[in-house]
Amino acid sequence: MPIPTLSDNSSAILPDDLTDIERSVLEEIGNRPLGKLVDAHPELLVFPRCLGDNRDDINCLPVFSFYEQTLEAGNVVGFCGKHGVNVHIHSRFDSDGKQYFLHYMLQKVFGINMLDLPTTTEGESIWDFLPYIFPFCLKKAMRQGLFRTYRTFRYNNDKVKGTIDIPAHIQQNIPFVGKVAYRTREHTANNHLIHLVRHTIEAIRRHPLAGQLLTNDQETRQYVETITIATPDYNPHELDRVMLKNLRPVRHPFYTEYAPLQQLCMKILRYERLTYGEDEDEIHGILFDASWLWEEYLAKVLCPIGFLHPQNKSRIGALDFYTGEDGSYKGAFPDFYCDELKAVIDAKYKPLEERLNSSFLREDRFQLISYMHIQTAEIGLLMFPTSSKSQQPQWEGTLRGFGGKVGIYGFGIPDGSERFAEFSDEMDSTGDSIAHWLQNYVQPSILRDKSWRGGVFTG
Repeated sequence: MPIPTLSDNSSAILPDDLTDIERSVLEEIGNRPLGKLVDAHPELLVFPRCLGDNRDDINCLPVFSFYEQTLEAGNVVGFCGKHGVNVHIHSRFDSDGKQYFLHYMLQKVFGINMLDLPTTTEGESIWDFLPYIFPFCLKKAMRQGLFRTYRTFRYNNDKVKGTIDIPAHIQQNIPFVGKVAYRTREHTANNHLIHLVRHTIEAIRRHPLAGQLLTNDQETRQYVETITIATPDYNPHELDRVMLKNLRPVRHPFYTEYAPLQQLCMKILRYERLTYGEDEDEIHGILFDASWLWEEYLAKVLCPIGFLHPQNKSRIGALDFYTGEDGSYKGAFPDFYCDELKAVIDAKYKPLEERLNSSFLREDRFQLISYMHIQTAEIGLLMFPTSSKSQQPQWEGTLRGFGGKVGIYGFGIPDGSERFAEFSDEMDSTGDSIAHWLQNYVQPSILRDKSWRGGVFTG
């Protein structure tokens, strides 16, 4: 009996007849911090690559927890497996095997423009989605510059600039015709990794649907052209040799974004369905941090209306809380804030409906209040996806001091859509409605009631 499919932030009861192999695989994958799992198993592809940068400490949490006969999932979605034992974790907003919500977020976050997707009820179409992630990874890598490494080239001409290759010279230039065979070591972009990217580009070009992604925007077109120019000796019949040279993951202190690009290229070029690992002794698969996807999707909704989305990794957009004794600024990174709209928004993917009055939200509330205080914001919201159709905020009250309302806003996720295009239209409409509400809601009148009734804020 197969391992039951999980939904994020939920649990499932395992069958009683688990084999020893199934149990050992679940024990090896489950209960281990995701960061350590990724470091130990390069066949496991994870987004975002830099775990923990979205401040949810996802790198310290397991893909799933396993104890006795129960599997319990957190915010990680996707697939992983070993020895033919496979664990699938879907979004809790996807039903009937149609992973519309996950596909929609992937499209938005990775900058994909597709009208529809052949999403099947078997739930495997996410693994065919790998070519659509390629432009995103290509851009991140190429923004660090074209990867260069040392490579030995062999020439036979009259421009000697290296070590003469005596055997080759005798073989090719007797009798002497004015040329010299020689070897030279050059720091070049014409190397095994860039050739791997070139092979991937050519494979995607042949894809009936994905080919258009290489010309979707100017930046992608420019990078594809750069890769093409950098590989003048590209040979489509040398794919096996190029892949063999890329079996070892690239590690470079400057070209850090080329490691995930290399992984992705290898996955695409193997034409594997990911349900079967290239090496059955390795943990393999593809996983997404759903909270990161949700936050990056909200950025597509909120940034066009003036919200800033601070980046923790690049230290851009921090709010200065106070100045230290040494004169340095001490800051923090809210998910979104807008000075013009006087609003602060914290993105949350975890289920909030059932836990609104529990200590589960205590830290989230206090963090949001801190951001509001620094910005003297008029509204502070925890924004999360929900199956509820209501698109109105639930206000918890008005803060003492500078004032400002604190509440939660459930982003209603459509249910029951027959086609992905229909689901996508409904999500677009919901995002537009929330953006319109934020632009028009903030009024000075919301600060009039600042009464204090013995709590943090009044209801």
